[in-house]
Amino acid sequence: MTRTKRKDVTYSPIILPVVALAIWHLVVMLTAIPSFLRLAFAENFDPSLTEEEKARNLERSTERFATVMQQPVLYYVICFALAHIGAGGKLASWLAWAFAISWSATRPPVSLSNKHLRCGAHTVSSISMYALAVYAGIQITRDLLAASG
Repeated sequence: MTRTKRKDVTYSPIILPVVALAIWHLVVMLTAIPSFLRLAFAENFDPSLTEEEKARNLERSTERFATVMQQPVLYYVICFALAHIGAGGKLASWLAWAFAISWSATRPPVSLSNKHLRCGAHTVSSISMYALAVYAGIQITRDLLAASG
């Protein structure tokens, strides 16, 4: 595995795309807050809405916000696991960058305007995530088999 050295600090190359996406994730969260607040509160002040409609609006806005945050959390866990076990080399790093770039392209504030491009970017990010997870599973299984045999 290739490791990058800077003075006395050694880190796995998979960490860079994790940090890049974490920063972008924070930007997305900040831009999602006004939308969340609008859906959660402003629409609920409409006197023509029933209590059931207000509850549905709040639930829908909460679900949207949570859904946007799920995939990156899994990404962070998988990448840090790969880095921890020393398997964050070139392949894992390329897959991590593929996920980070394609996921970022599907989220505001630079979300792709063409729905087909956005769908393609979402597909690439999902495939990258699955590939990272499978890669991590293979690496861990290989290490466990090597340790037991």
